[in-house]
Amino acid sequence: MAKSKTDFLGLTGFTWFQGVVEDRQDPLQIGRARVRCIGWHTFDRSLIPTNELPWAHPLSPLGANDTVTPPKEGDWVFGFFRDGADGQQPVYMGVIPYVNTPQSQIQVLLGDVDDRELTLIPNDAQADTRNGANGSDGTSGGSNPSGTGGTSGNPSGGGQAPAPSGALFEADGSQSAMCSSDCQENLENITMPKFREMEAFCGFSITINDAIAKNGTSRERSTPGSQHFRGRALDLSTRGKSAEQALKMVEAGKSVGFTGFGFGNTILHVDSGPARYWNYGNSRYGGIRCTRLGNYVINGGQFPTA
Repeated sequence: MAKSKTDFLGLTGFTWFQGVVEDRQDPLQIGRARVRCIGWHTFDRSLIPTNELPWAHPLSPLGANDTVTPPKEGDWVFGFFRDGADGQQPVYMGVIPYVNTPQSQIQVLLGDVDDRELTLIPNDAQADTRNGANGSDGTSGGSNPSGTGGTSGNPSGGGQAPAPSGALFEADGSQSAMCSSDCQENLENITMPKFREMEAFCGFSITINDAIAKNGTSRERSTPGSQHFRGRALDLSTRGKSAEQALKMVEAGKSVGFTGFGFGNTILHVDSGPARYWNYGNSRYGGIRCTRLGNYVINGGQFPTA
C-alpha cells in the first residue's frame, strides 16, 4: 500500500503538550478531561472558556478495565496530539497531582509567547471543584457544577441558544455588580446597532449567545477587564452555519467597526475593545487558519481565502 503523501502522526514528529485540567465531567464517562494546554490555549478564560477546550482522551495500558478515573480539576497532565500541529485531538498519558502553581512558574513554562495571546491568571484554589466551588466556564453558564454550561442550558455547552431576550441584554439586576454604569447604554447605542448592521451585511439571522456579563460567573474572578462588563461585546453562535456564512460574519464584523475577534468552533466573539484576536484551541475557523483571519481583522486588506 502506498504511503499517504500528507503529514500524519509518526511521519513528522511527536507533538506533545502539558496543561491543567479544568473539567472532568465527561458526558460519555470514558475518562476524558478538558485540558488547558500551555502555549496552545490562552489562560484568559474570557477568550477561551472551559467549555470550548477539546476533550483529552486517556491513554490506558493494555489489559486495563473499562473504568478510567480522570484527573481532577487543577491537576497537571502530560500528553500528545493525535492530529499533530492542528492540536485538536489531545491524549493525556500521565498526571501531576494538584499543586497551586505560582503565575511566575507558569510564565517559565510558557517561555517566549506573545503576551497578547496569553493573559495569564494563577491557579485559584477557590475555583477547584474539590473545594465545593463551581467549575470555571468563562460564560454565563456558571451555575452548572461541571463548568461547561452555555446560555442554552445544554450540558455539553455547545447547544445553540434560543433567541436572546430579557436578562441577556438588560441591566435588570442579574448583571454582574462589576458591570460599568454605562453597560446598558453601550449595548443599546454602540453594540446592538453594529450587530444589526452585521446581520444586514450577511443577509441572514445571527444568534447571540452572550452579551452583558452576568452575576456569579467566572468572568468576575478571572477576567474583570472583559468587554462584556462594559456592554461592548457579543458572543455569536456559528452553530448550523456553513463555513461561508461563518466567514461572512467575520467580514461583516470588521466592516461595521468591531475591533476584537475570538474565533471558536461554534462561536464568534466580537467587541469594541482594543484591536486583537484569539482562537479557542482551534487552528482554523471556516476552513481558514485563525492567524490569517487575525491578520485581516487587525491590519485589514483583502479578505483571506482558502
